[in-house]
Amino acid sequence: MAQMYMKNLVCRIKIYLSNPKKLVSSIIKIFFSIIGGVYTLFEIHDSVFSGKDWIDWFSGYFYLFCIGSLIISIVFSIEWKTSFSCLVKDYDITISLKMGDVTRKKSAVVIPTNSSFVITKENRCIADDSVQGAYQNRYFRKKEGELSRLLEKALRLEECHDEHLLLFGIPYPIYDIGTTAVIEYKTKVSYWVAINDFNEFGQNKKAKIDDLYKALNGLWNSIKDKGHVEKELCIPLIASGHAGIAEATRGQVIEAIIDSFLVTIVNNKFKIADHLSIVLFPPDLDKIDLNREKEYLKYKCSFINKVDTKCTGVLI
Repeated sequence: MAQMYMKNLVCRIKIYLSNPKKLVSSIIKIFFSIIGGVYTLFEIHDSVFSGKDWIDWFSGYFYLFCIGSLIISIVFSIEWKTSFSCLVKDYDITISLKMGDVTRKKSAVVIPTNSSFVITKENRCIADDSVQGAYQNRYFRKKEGELSRLLEKALRLEECHDEHLLLFGIPYPIYDIGTTAVIEYKTKVSYWVAINDFNEFGQNKKAKIDDLYKALNGLWNSIKDKGHVEKELCIPLIASGHAGIAEATRGQVIEAIIDSFLVTIVNNKFKIADHLSIVLFPPDLDKIDLNREKEYLKYKCSFINKVDTKCTGVLI
């Protein structure tokens, strides 16, 4: 617990200091503005009023003024927020990059899973440090039967392949990548989207970057058809961890989520959520160029009609 707290603290500091050039520039501007402003006020006072010489007093405590001004400059220059949001041009929709743990979010969340919707942790099929594993531990610990029933109910109308996955002697249906099960449990809504296939040993089969786009396309379609317009929808960096898609860097996943979501808006004129939050797990921040992704989000939200639709597909 203490180790995770320290990691989160370090990651927060990295966010605060994510743009050092801008930070230094802001500190310098505020620092000299304070010093110059105070000196000017004292000079005006001495010119207008007789009595105590405030300029001399200012000179005597000049170094203390500098230290105080520097502290104030740093406090007002650091971006203390751990999220970055943009309003999509011409649409009442917001997209955010947020630091946090998606399994702890109170709003609707996206849970990446396998194409057979296997939930067993036998032989480390579902790792505890994956999004699915963490979510199961939080809401369905010792309730695998309940989760299995909810998934089965949610997938009742979904088409599966003719062949089955035989895992530890148990047959599991195989669904297409992008198949999504909508789970409502104790006022908590989650969208379980298939992003990769398992083999008979419970390991991920080799997946390609195209599977990421298929999964996102299927997810948005399912929310459109089976879900509701969520006030906030939180999505982790699917396919960048245990899914085993080597091509899917965290930066690529962020940009794919942004593009596919905007394509949905442009081509379907349908609102999936008022607010899409792309949740960045703190330990992953070392592998993300946060400044680049902020600029990418800002540009795409400002020029929404220039989103590349070739790689993200179009909702049907």
